[in-house]
Amino acid sequence: MVAEEKLINVLKEMELAEELANAPMDCTDCIDKYVATIDEKIIERDSIKAMTEAMAESLAEIDPNTDNGAEGKALLRKMYKIRGMKP
Repeated sequence: MVAEEKLINVLKEMELAEELANAPMDCTDCIDKYVATIDEKIIERDSIKAMTEAMAESLAEIDPNTDNGAEGKALLRKMYKIRGMKP
């Protein structure tokens, strides 16, 4: 009896899976939301990169031990690393 019930449940699940596989899916709204979120994150990333570049150049201007922007960036990368963040 238990085996028959399991078999019936499996068959029901298979039929449901087949119905779902054949059902039309409209993911346009979901895709649009993902694209919008990705676009926002790209803009955020670019602004963070620009700010990091500006901070590196500023460090080079005010710190006598920093000769150029590249050295300023190295210091900022180290600071990000200490904080457990990826620049």
